Amino acid sequence: MPVGGDCHRSNSTIADNAEDVLLYPNPTADGTVYVAVAERSNVVVTDIAGRVLKQMVAIPEMESRIQLPTQGIYLVKVGNTVKKVVVK
Repeated sequence: MPVGGDCHRSNSTIADNAEDVLLYPNPTADGTVYVAVAERSNVVVTDIAGRVLKQMVAIPEMESRIQLPTQGIYLVKVGNTVKKVVVK
């Protein structure tokens, strides 16, 4: 369910403990990751090579779900925060 958003790569750093973004479970066994945010945010999911796989908008108080296709490492950009997600 793609929704418009900013899909260019930025100079964001990988954040391990951003307080306003929660991705869980991480790592995940089935490829399903939930996104919880403090404020409305654009979400862009890329593979480790930088290819954009998904785009969506996450809204506070609504559970947003990302389904990742296969095992691997993915980068999830939520607003200006980038987090690594592992699918086992």
